[in-house]
Amino acid sequence: MKGKQFFLLLLLFVASLSSAALRDPTRPIDYTAASAAPQGVQVTAILVRDQQFTAFVNGQWHVTGDTVSGYEITRITADHLYLTNNKGNYVVSLVPVVTRSKTP
Repeated sequence: MKGKQFFLLLLLFVASLSSAALRDPTRPIDYTAASAAPQGVQVTAILVRDQQFTAFVNGQWHVTGDTVSGYEITRITADHLYLTNNKGNYVVSLVPVVTRSKTP
């Protein structure tokens, strides 16, 4: 019986260790994760032509280096817009994040 209890406690301990957040050893030292997307910035399209990315943001076309609602566009990829300002870095997805909710 004690063997089963010990095994169960060991299993719970190992499970709690594996669920802890692990630091990525390849991550740069000065890396900071991007914050949630800022309000008032909506990406509705991203166009790629001649390896140049252009984003349709808040009803206008923008390229890297442009300023939108007080945020500088630092990078545009096929599905994300990367922004920065004096408060931090932000990422806006072209495809909105969908979360599943329980239905009554």
